[in-house]
Amino acid sequence: MAAAMRSLESPSTPPRRGFSTGREMNAGALNHVFRLVWSDHAGSYVPVPEFGRARGKRSSVASAAMRCAIAALALGGASAGAAGLPTGGQITQGSATLTQSGNTLLIQQSTPKLATNWQSFNIAPGSTVQFQQPSAASIALNRVTGGDVSLIQGALKSNGQVFLLNPNGVLFSSTARWTWAG
Repeated sequence: MAAAMRSLESPSTPPRRGFSTGREMNAGALNHVFRLVWSDHAGSYVPVPEFGRARGKRSSVASAAMRCAIAALALGGASAGAAGLPTGGQITQGSATLTQSGNTLLIQQSTPKLATNWQSFNIAPGSTVQFQQPSAASIALNRVTGGDVSLIQGALKSNGQVFLLNPNGVLFSSTARWTWAG
């Protein structure tokens, strides 16, 4: 009987059910590459096999911008694009004259660099905002301080460099046209 028990426990036979000798674990079994992906369920990054699918952690800023863009399109620009042209322009650096005639706003920049704060910067379909700058190297920085997305549906023209900054987002519709030389 003792010989029969020794033969059952020899290295050539697998261990009995419920018992582990430690030899059945392959040394390479733990040598895998894992990636960290965001888990909505766990609320943190978790390791997954290297071939696992990952969506990554979604940015709340990108999600908010997407919601604003969809809302602006759904409303047909009713709230964000109610004004046909930019409003509340205050020059903070440089020199320029702002002239509105009908559905056109002409900004004649007389210094190489211009910074302007706007309450809103929207261009309705059929409207035009034109920057006349001293040269192609001229820069016009336009900051929107209001709380709405800038909706560009008309034409924006310049012969230099124009930057439009809005922390709430800038949306260019399919009818928008932006032409520049700089």
